[in-house]
Amino acid sequence: MVRDLIAENWRLERSRYALLGGHCTSCNVHFFPMKKLCTKCHSDENISEFHFKSEGKLVEWTRILEASTGFELQSPYYYGIIELDHGIRVSTQITSITDESILEPGLPVKMVFRKLFEGGKEGVITYGFKAEPINT
Repeated sequence: MVRDLIAENWRLERSRYALLGGHCTSCNVHFFPMKKLCTKCHSDENISEFHFKSEGKLVEWTRILEASTGFELQSPYYYGIIELDHGIRVSTQITSITDESILEPGLPVKMVFRKLFEGGKEGVITYGFKAEPINT
């Protein structure tokens, strides 16, 4: 996949590499990725960094047969919605699947650090999290 979003990659680096989000102590809401304003009460004060646990559960998933540009060599692959602690949901690729029958809502997963894509003329490699089933 070719992306020319080098600035976006740097801006999201800490969140992407550490599952770093925010916690608003004014209204007790957690959010991911980290933002300057609370997603509920819009406060810009009382925001603290919050490291989410790397374990979660699969909410829903799909199998991608026709891969988009840059992912052709990974096809078919699986993509899902993962629920982390505090009800935070992230969408990500699911990796290390050898038997599709294990994929069902509630499946325990852990977020693992993997290569996501290479970017533009510079060839910058962007890393981030993918979900991997636990104990399969």
